[in-house]
Order: sequence, then C-alpha cells, then structure tokens
Amino acid sequence: MSTNFELPIRPVIAPLPPGWDGSPQQIIDEINARIKLLTSQQFALFVTGSVEPATNLGPWAKDGREWYYFNEDSGDYEPFLLSSTALGYQISVDEPTDPAIRLWFEIDVAGSPLAIYQRVGTTEPAVWETYGYRKSEVYTKAETQAEILAKPAYSVRATLSADQLVAITGAAVKLNMNQKEWDVQNVYDNTTSRYTAPVRGIYSIKIVSQFDNAGGDPTQMQITLYGRKNNAANVGAATIAIDTPPGQRWFCNFAFDVLLEAADFMELVAIAMDGTFTGSLNLSSGNSYWCISLIQPL
Repeated sequence: MSTNFELPIRPVIAPLPPGWDGSPQQIIDEINARIKLLTSQQFALFVTGSVEPATNLGPWAKDGREWYYFNEDSGDYEPFLLSSTALGYQISVDEPTDPAIRLWFEIDVAGSPLAIYQRVGTTEPAVWETYGYRKSEVYTKAETQAEILAKPAYSVRATLSADQLVAITGAAVKLNMNQKEWDVQNVYDNTTSRYTAPVRGIYSIKIVSQFDNAGGDPTQMQITLYGRKNNAANVGAATIAIDTPPGQRWFCNFAFDVLLEAADFMELVAIAMDGTFTGSLNLSSGNSYWCISLIQPL
C-alpha cells in the first residue's frame, strides 16, 4: 500500500496581458512561463554523480554516498563537516562533561597533543582510560639519545689491517683483528686484538671470515673459529669444511652471546687442519671482521 504525502507548495501564476488571446496550447505555454511554486518551508534540491559540478547546484551527493556543499569563497565543492560531538570525540584541555563523548584528545593550552583517552562504561563521574601512551610517558629523540649515552653498549667492530697467513698445523692461531672500524667507548685494544669488558653483562659477538687457500689440501680441509675468553676458555665456535668455490675459499661466520665479568677479555683464534698439515690459509682483510656489544648489563 502506497502512502501519499502532502507538500506545503502553493503555485502562483503571473497574470496574462490584458486582451490576450490564444490557442489552448499557447495558454499552456504561457502558464509554464509564468508559474512559480512557493513553499512555507525551505527545501534543498541536490545533484548526484561522480563528477563535481562546476557551479553551485545545491548539495552534491558524490556517487550517491558522500555529501559535499558548494563553498562560495573558494568556488568549489567541499565535504560536509560533522560536529565532533556527533562523532563522539572531543579535543580539549579539560575533561569532557558531555556523556556522548567517548574519545577525548587531551591538548595543552598551546594546542599541542598530550594524550588520548577512551571513556570506560557509562557511570558518572566519567572514567577515562589512557588509549596508548601519554606524551610525558614517551621519550623524545633527545631523551632517547641521552638514555643511550647513559647506558652505553660499548660497541666495537674490528677487522684486519692486512691479510693474515694462518698455518695449517692443527694448533690455535690468534687472529690479528688490529684495525678498529669503530670503538664507541674505547674498550678495544687493537695492538693486542683484545676486547675487555668494562662491566658485567651479556655481550653479543658476531664473526665474519673468509679464508683463501694458500697451499692446503682442500679435500680434507677443516677450519674452526673460536671466541676465546681470558686466553683459556672457548665460549663460541663454528667449523666449516665446505669450500666455495671448490679448493679455493672457505667462509666461516657465526654469532653467539656470552657472559663476561668486568675486566674479562675476548680474542679470536682459528684452527686449520687438513690431511697433510702443510701449506697455509689466507685470512682476507677485506672480508673478515668481528663485532662485540653489550646487550644486557647485569
């Protein structure tokens, strides 16, 4: 069943000139030219479509989903603005008092953001829960840098100043990591290739190495790298026996964490073995290094 609605519209037709005479069609044409529809209320017509009108044709429903109004100052259509209250949020210095507000963006008197809160429940007085973190709880860049400096990682990266010849004897050979690429708190002695722990803690060690054959037997070659603590204990190790390309080059890379007491020191050693124990390996200065840093003071 259809429902008809009455609109408060009143047609007004301007009078015809005195003595006017014409056919029925001419009468209709004159009425169409003179008729106006008057209302006791304001009605707004709107346009639809995907292309923005160039002139003011009333509200524009873009694609039938998004509403725009014509800005007479800029001469184009702009999105309708919805009040923050209608959307349930408020941006203010003071706590909202309207129960319809569910999200509060707190700012200071200068307009800078401080925090975001969401309202919990509907009880009064309102209970506001921090949404994320307050600005005062988050470090600035300067504060972060200051915190890093206050808790140094004692980070070091060292390599070789020149290739090192490692004899294939089955005995441990200390690696001459005598060129510092960085040493943030000056804890590495490049004359002894030794890292000395400044504080007790857990340290992360990463080792990258490339050994080139210099007369060894590649068919039985085995290379082991050790992280040696206090010139006594081997606390990390990796062994490689696969040559790439065959007979020419070996890569031995590994990483480990180690507990060091203050004044403990770390060095690198290598042991090379083959079937004849003759010849040598060449530790590449351009492709070998080790890195050490404190990851957890204790």
